[in-house]
Amino acid sequence: MAKTVLATALLGLAACTTPIEKTANDHKAGESMAANLQTHVWTLSQVQGAASPSQQAGLSRVQLDFVDAQGLAVKGLCNNMHGRYTVQGQALEIGRLASTMMACQDAGLMALEQQVGALLPQAQTWQLLDEAAPQLEISFSGGQRWLLDGTVKPETLYGQPERVFLEIAPQQQACPHPLMKDAQCLQVRSVTYDGQGLKKRVGEWENFYGAIEGFEHRPGVRNIVRLKRFTNPNPPADASRYVYILDMVVETSLEK
Repeated sequence: MAKTVLATALLGLAACTTPIEKTANDHKAGESMAANLQTHVWTLSQVQGAASPSQQAGLSRVQLDFVDAQGLAVKGLCNNMHGRYTVQGQALEIGRLASTMMACQDAGLMALEQQVGALLPQAQTWQLLDEAAPQLEISFSGGQRWLLDGTVKPETLYGQPERVFLEIAPQQQACPHPLMKDAQCLQVRSVTYDGQGLKKRVGEWENFYGAIEGFEHRPGVRNIVRLKRFTNPNPPADASRYVYILDMVVETSLEK
């Protein structure tokens, strides 16, 4: 009789602990899946439901960057937007987004930015459709569905970057190169700020032979930009060991 009681008790204990272990394992699996959001930048490739063709064409420039376990950055529009998000299983909640205050000459782009800022807090669910060629699906309360293509972040490839500031002159200059006879280069100089955000030192103008991902130079426009500078441990032959990516535009002005 005692053996029967003991066996029954052990079975009861197993029945009680198994759901707890399963919940813990499911939670860890959910955290692992959510971490995949942070290793890629997600570019909107398709909008399904409740979007006109013109809206869909404009939305294709939107990029989502899940910076860490809580922070979200929205890029590709006139201003950069940022906010908080939470993931609980397949549920996705995005808080109200804050934005930089740079005015845009393109009224359509500004309207699109407002549309995106209003839509993202309506997100309800998310899922990764293909981990080999990552594609993220986000569904919204109004019935709209976004499909976004993932690109591996440079932080995932190269580690943490340095942050540098460059002033970019309004005009490019000829910069002959053995492999590029008629090359035109950006003219840049380094800018250093103090702890209060005031300019402390400005360097000398020099040719910039590389590229700045995310930055589009417009003749006649002077910019000061904040860049992420990554070190590539295995750069291609005749290429810089640095990879530059636009973080934000600090100043911009039209020059004659």
